[in-house]
Amino acid sequence: MDIVKKYKWILILVCCFVIALIPIKIPNNIIAFVKILPAKELIAIKGSNGQIINHIVNNFTGIVEDVKTIQVDREDFASLKLINENLNVEKGDTVAIFTSSHTNFIIEEIKGQISEYEKLLNSQLSGEKSSIIAGQEKIYEMSKITYANQEAIFKRTVSLYNSKLISVEEYDLAKNLLVKLKLDEEKEYQNLLALKSGLKVEDISITRDKINYLKKQMEILKNRVSDYNITAPFDGVVSGISSLDTLFTISEINSYVALIPIELEKSNFIKVGQNVTFSVANHNIKINIDEVDTKIQFINGKKYVVFKSMLITDKNLFNSIYNCTIIGKESTILTILIDKFNSIFSFS
Repeated sequence: MDIVKKYKWILILVCCFVIALIPIKIPNNIIAFVKILPAKELIAIKGSNGQIINHIVNNFTGIVEDVKTIQVDREDFASLKLINENLNVEKGDTVAIFTSSHTNFIIEEIKGQISEYEKLLNSQLSGEKSSIIAGQEKIYEMSKITYANQEAIFKRTVSLYNSKLISVEEYDLAKNLLVKLKLDEEKEYQNLLALKSGLKVEDISITRDKINYLKKQMEILKNRVSDYNITAPFDGVVSGISSLDTLFTISEINSYVALIPIELEKSNFIKVGQNVTFSVANHNIKINIDEVDTKIQFINGKKYVVFKSMLITDKNLFNSIYNCTIIGKESTILTILIDKFNSIFSFS
């Protein structure tokens, strides 16, 4: 017994050494939670000046990949109709229609002007001077009415501007438009006087130029109207949002991003390529860690490192949080002791 007492510390160290050498593997799993997001989302928001701004967000990289803006001339004449709310859509399907009655009004107005100028051109080519003059008189009357309408609008604009309810830019736009319409009215009047004094050969060319110009304007407006339709950039599901700013989203289906925040102290035990398992409706899903976010995130006052993974599945997982298990590399008692020793003394 005296010998045992004399060498007990040596015996303890030998026993510890022997235990450390025993090839028993201990699992090194970490319990965490995983947030599933669609791989990509189209988010439609309302801008400050009546625009509809669509941007596509890549949830794996966190980067906005594409931005498209729909702008109308008059916000108060615009409306948005969501036609596929809470439904699955395929790439290219029309999801929402953004219309502007002001733009439609301008299109109809231009159609009328084209019709009048085409009648005028026919009269010029046929030599019917009386009908030419009658057509120009109608155009002149239309220009007077347009100016009178804008003059009434401008008076209200002046009142709003004096009350500081609109910006100086809006006031200047209304003022410049009034000046332009007055010049147009004077121009049509001069055209009428020229016709009454005698038709010139050059007038036929001028009328043709006006028709071509109006047709180009019509084409531009029609292209703008077609751009108002918002289509799905990928297969996804449409979600309406109860917000005045965010109008709706299209979330990609089948392709998802898994975000796994791990406490900073435990993050060193996880590497790219490790397996992660989580359960959905009693069905286990296995994924691999693909990337580590270099930025440290703060969640409830604690530091976390976010690990990312891409996965393809036909299950409806997006915008959900699940418990998960990260399968770590099995360790022996010896490797655990060495890792602990290195962490204490900062050995590499």
